[in-house]
Amino acid sequence: MTESSGAGSRNAVWITLIIVVAALIAFALWMFRPMSDDSAEPVPTVTVTIAPEPAPQEPDVEGFACFDSDIRAAFVDEAGAAGSQSATITFENTGVEACTLAGYPLVRFFTEDVGDMGSIPIPAEGMMAPAVVLPPGSTATARLTVPNPDMIDGCTAFAPGYVAVTHPGGGTARGYSSGISICLVDQFDPLPEGAEMAISPVVLNR
Repeated sequence: MTESSGAGSRNAVWITLIIVVAALIAFALWMFRPMSDDSAEPVPTVTVTIAPEPAPQEPDVEGFACFDSDIRAAFVDEAGAAGSQSATITFENTGVEACTLAGYPLVRFFTEDVGDMGSIPIPAEGMMAPAVVLPPGSTATARLTVPNPDMIDGCTAFAPGYVAVTHPGGGTARGYSSGISICLVDQFDPLPEGAEMAISPVVLNR
């Protein structure tokens, strides 16, 4: 083999090695290339909804019943229509906040010697009477109507002299003098027709 042919063989080997190394480098670069955005794992998203703050509401004053200590009551006899007697019962809110009364006051007649003579019957729908909102210093009124016993057959007129009044929310009964006469009958006799007493629910005084 001549010297020129040996040099050519060595050159061919080096060229082949260079090609192989270049191919390996290209393959390695392709294998470790950065992943495209299209093949990346999707990132989960979370949607957060922020509810608007509720608008401020007016206080529900109807939810606050009047305290017994905040109510000042008054009972005043009045001249009734022909054949009847009447009285006005007034309740004043002496507290510092609005409160409510709802329904009918309880009114009982009594005497100094006999004691309790019975109460004015409250209608069956008494619990359904609308609430009356009493701002501080305002008043509500109920009206008592009692037939004149002197004008009803079967009645014996009797003036107990006193009444005890409890406001619709309950509490302490307050006593007042009164000149109203009521119909007395024997213990087991029914009340004569037309002798029924009546009380109205409280209404706000405007």
